[in-house]
Amino acid sequence: MTKKNENFDLTELKRDSLEIDELFSKYPAPQPPPALVDDIKRRIQSQRQRISIPKLILKTAAVAAVVILAWTYIFDGLRENPIAKSSETSDTVFAKADENLSELEKEVDLLRSEFLSVSLNEESTSGLFNDILTTVESQILETDNTFWKG
Repeated sequence: MTKKNENFDLTELKRDSLEIDELFSKYPAPQPPPALVDDIKRRIQSQRQRISIPKLILKTAAVAAVVILAWTYIFDGLRENPIAKSSETSDTVFAKADENLSELEKEVDLLRSEFLSVSLNEESTSGLFNDILTTVESQILETDNTFWKG
């Protein structure tokens, strides 16, 4: 055995393979008769050419299913008129009155005014930003006091 790998020795493997080759050359196996070889070749050729009926039906059904699905998905969108569909959708969206729409408009206006006052460095005494800031400051002071009390 070598020092690099104690479980595998390449020289020993080469020696064994040479011994096996010498044994095969000393005692050659008899060749099969040519009739047997021709019979095996004929069987292999006949099996290649023969197509079974169930396999043929299965392959045909699979191809047909793929074609039908592709046809359905590709041409499904062409039957509908996308321009008419989008105009109907936009009409129905804007035609319905939403109860939350006025609330959302009020919140947007409030946020817009708060943003404007923050951008201009103005302080507003009554505003969403001011309320949030006061709440956060009181929470920080409360946490700070409870922390040092233990």
